[in-house]
Amino acid sequence: MTGAFTGNAQTSTRRSFASSVARAAFISMAPTPLVVDLTDAVGGRTIGSAGSAEGADWSAADEIVRDTVDPEGDIHATAEYRRHLAGVLTVRALAEATGAATGKAA
Repeated sequence: MTGAFTGNAQTSTRRSFASSVARAAFISMAPTPLVVDLTDAVGGRTIGSAGSAEGADWSAADEIVRDTVDPEGDIHATAEYRRHLAGVLTVRALAEATGAATGKAA
């Protein structure tokens, strides 16, 4: 069976509705499993009443991920597409985690 598998997981630590640490883990996006620290992009931001991280720069997280992952292309997808997908899925996961932390849908 031929196929591509990509994994993405997010974790964040928060205190008093403020994110202090944010990381994303990836498989099949580098020669070995990869953990990317996103704290500079989203850490320390207060989670607002609307369930969004006020001041969190999702595009900065996207950029950090795209600059860090090193996927290989194959017959299923180019390396550039996989890099793009890693950024998009990271932003979605961060938004969902923020919503879950506040009880609000992302």
